[in-house]
Amino acid sequence: MDYDEETTVLVSLLPEADQDEQQSSVKAVPAIITANNRQNTFYCRYCSPPVCIAVLTILAFYGMFHTSQYLEADTERTVLKGCSSFLSSAPSYVPPPGTKIILFWNKFFGESNPYVHDKLAACRERGCFLTEDRRYLSRAGAVIFHVRDLDANDLPPCRDPHQRYVFFLLESPEHTGIKLAQRPWPGFFNLTWTYRRDSDVYAATYLEQFRPPVWTDRNASRELLRGKVDRALIYSSNCNTPSRREVYIKKLGEKFPVDVVGACGRMGCPKSEQTTCDETGKYKFYLAFENSICKDYLTEKVIRPLNRGTVPIVRPAPTSAYSQLLPPNSYIDATAFASPHDLAAHLWRVARNITLYEEYYEWKFDPQYAELPPAVTAANTSMCRLCEILHDSQFPSKQYDDLEGWWVRNAGCKSGKSLEYANL
Repeated sequence: MDYDEETTVLVSLLPEADQDEQQSSVKAVPAIITANNRQNTFYCRYCSPPVCIAVLTILAFYGMFHTSQYLEADTERTVLKGCSSFLSSAPSYVPPPGTKIILFWNKFFGESNPYVHDKLAACRERGCFLTEDRRYLSRAGAVIFHVRDLDANDLPPCRDPHQRYVFFLLESPEHTGIKLAQRPWPGFFNLTWTYRRDSDVYAATYLEQFRPPVWTDRNASRELLRGKVDRALIYSSNCNTPSRREVYIKKLGEKFPVDVVGACGRMGCPKSEQTTCDETGKYKFYLAFENSICKDYLTEKVIRPLNRGTVPIVRPAPTSAYSQLLPPNSYIDATAFASPHDLAAHLWRVARNITLYEEYYEWKFDPQYAELPPAVTAANTSMCRLCEILHDSQFPSKQYDDLEGWWVRNAGCKSGKSLEYANL
């Protein structure tokens, strides 16, 4: 058990009285050796040299063993003491007994983590206190690390063995930002909180924005659909993506009109103003192409058109959950077509035939699709799920020794470079 390096750091952070206690404990060790020396003198006077040497050897090992045990116990005590008092001032608010503290250790893209303001109103278990105040570190049941903002030089200086360190990331593996196979990350995290459904905590962040209005008047809806323009729209500010969506869009645009709004197109609408200049509802189709094609990766790009009454066109990974999470026949799967040109031919058929186009809106007349499946609602995901885990004494202890394998190699990502666009 080697605590030397960590102990040196922690002792320097202790109050002066504690440092004195630490030093006095170490100083007490020579007394054991002195007592052994007196015994050694006694045996050397009254026994033969061979016996004396044997006795001295035994006593030496005996003394070394007890000294090392004493020092190990003292070191462990010092580490724990350092963890509980590495900050000089204690937080003013103390949550009620039984409350689990969830500490957001770092920023979320340089800003306050939006989840820290979650009131847990939708949760079955609400006995959690959310904070960004690092003074709660020693009391935290879980410490959240937003991986895109993670700095190996800014980690907790100590760790309680019962704390859960949480790997939190809403981006795809292609935007992780750190090398998970390198130290100190193997074995660092205990829980995962991502968009993947096999995470310990499933983040249905974008799905939670699903709020499509229910339709009841078919005549009115037909007139609404007839008024849409026979074009596809996409808002795009990332012009060089792992999925190479920009290449697909260019090919599609050769056969079907596509309006690209944002930094990657000719039509302006700053990302910060998309709520006011959003014209999604005027178009018959919306290209909900993600910047990465990975298992379960689904963002606001597909939720936006569903909420605004436009048919999204998606490019999911082979193992994605679009069919399980979204209403039936509510979107067009581009991967079902051999090429962008084949997709364009289908779009023209649908755009020119109101009956075919209406089929993509049939789900809007069924109230059961006005809400998402219970498994992806706030009560069963994100903060609610994490709070439940912390209160669940039966939840198994975990340690991700090979997070690289789970997060990257098992991500089901498909590179756009593997698609033969050049031959289309």
